[in-house]
Amino acid sequence: MDNEAGLQVIDFSDPANPQSLGGYPLEGWARDITLAGRHAFVAMDWGFEEATGRTGLPGLQIFDLSNPSSPEPAGWVATSTSATKVTVVGNRAYLSAYNLLVYELTGLPAFTSRSLAQDRLTLTWNEAALGMKLQKTPTLASPYWQDVRGSENSTSFTLPATEASAFFRLTKP
Repeated sequence: MDNEAGLQVIDFSDPANPQSLGGYPLEGWARDITLAGRHAFVAMDWGFEEATGRTGLPGLQIFDLSNPSSPEPAGWVATSTSATKVTVVGNRAYLSAYNLLVYELTGLPAFTSRSLAQDRLTLTWNEAALGMKLQKTPTLASPYWQDVRGSENSTSFTLPATEASAFFRLTKP
């Protein structure tokens, strides 16, 4: 996250060689960011770009990171004062904007748990993700998303844990 480069999605699976996956321009100044599930929550401050004359507004901007190479805006809450800190716990976003503001996050698909037992990985997600499909890829540097067959219309799925690393996402069919 950078006031000039905007929101940037970077793969750090190889810390010695981070890879930029995608980004989205921000209007205003980003003061804080937190990740929850497949979403990025950005606390925004007033901003002014002298070169373009654009002015950003303070508030909470939410991005869907389901496709890391192309983050998409998923929501916006305007505030009357600068937002400086954001934290997400469970289904609530806590935003510091002079006062503490609390927002209920309903309807956002999200993983709720994962467990590994006897070489079996179990992923569980909330009801908001019902109807979405589970996909996996071995890397985020050059993702090759593959559907996990049989995961549609459920809120949990168990599969063999055979790969050294795997990344998962829920996506619309």
